[in-house]
Amino acid sequence: TGVMLSNELVDAFPVHRITIDGGEPKEIFVDYQGGRFCERLQPLSTQALSDYLQRLAQLEVTLPEGYKTEINLQALAWMKQVARVLGRGVVITIDYGHTAQDLYGPDRRRGTLLCYHRQMTSETPYERVGCQDMTAHVDFTSLASVGEEAGLRVTGFTNQMSFLMGLGAEQLLESMEPGSAEFQSVVQLLKPEGMGRTFKMLIQHKGLDSPELDGLRFKPFFGSILTQARGAGHEARGKSVTSSLSPIASRPRV
Repeated sequence: TGVMLSNELVDAFPVHRITIDGGEPKEIFVDYQGGRFCERLQPLSTQALSDYLQRLAQLEVTLPEGYKTEINLQALAWMKQVARVLGRGVVITIDYGHTAQDLYGPDRRRGTLLCYHRQMTSETPYERVGCQDMTAHVDFTSLASVGEEAGLRVTGFTNQMSFLMGLGAEQLLESMEPGSAEFQSVVQLLKPEGMGRTFKMLIQHKGLDSPELDGLRFKPFFGSILTQARGAGHEARGKSVTSSLSPIASRPRV
């Protein structure tokens, strides 16, 4: 009973990498030949991947020839576990991610796998092996769907900027010295072109009657987007909250 909070947990789970080859989904395996790591395509390693792709197809998400992406099966297992152990309360999942329609849209035909080493990013996982972090963006549609099946109702889905605005971030900024380190730190969390919209907040609840949370007062998109198939670019077409941000956005320091 209570709140289960995770921040940048799901994007760190291992993922399966797949590609569409000859009109069929193939899994990208790692091989080692001639003293070097290399990739080779094989049939999908588990039926769960085929089931995942079938669910995407039901959302009218289709992957074209040559498309590469990631599928995070462990994230679904984790969400089921969260639903099982929580009797009554709220689940807050914060991470880089998108709806399925956007994550698997045409703009991300090379996938989202990124490697981090000393604050530098790379798309090559076979360099500095064991010495760099690897992440992939989260499919929040699948997380929400699996949660619903396991008893977690969607309370809301929004981005970090809107969530923090609902919690009073604008008032917090007004109390700070413009240009101070604290001021800049808060602004960094709100920037629409950065963390403000890249980070998403999935809120779910169980054993409660539709709780209302301050962080969900601004709704550029909401829970229904997670289960409705309306095509790619859905997030960008969501209801804007620009008018609510105008006092901050007009400050030259931002």
